[in-house]
Amino acid sequence: GAEGLAAVPFPVRIGQRAPHFLMKEVKSGESISLKTVRGEAFVMVFVDPKSDLSMDALRTTLSAVAKEKRPVKVY
Repeated sequence: GAEGLAAVPFPVRIGQRAPHFLMKEVKSGESISLKTVRGEAFVMVFVDPKSDLSMDALRTTLSAVAKEKRPVKVY
């Protein structure tokens, strides 16, 4: 079910610009905004390293990205 999922605070529509978002690149520690990756293919994965399910989701994402013909960054 949807238990534990946070409600989206505003309606989201495909094609609509994403809100400002700042993330930290794990390997380099560099701060990256969505503006920085505009036009690039990327996937954001939110991970709890203590959660087996979360880590499985990350591994699945990395495996899927590795099969892509074009470069896709994972954050």
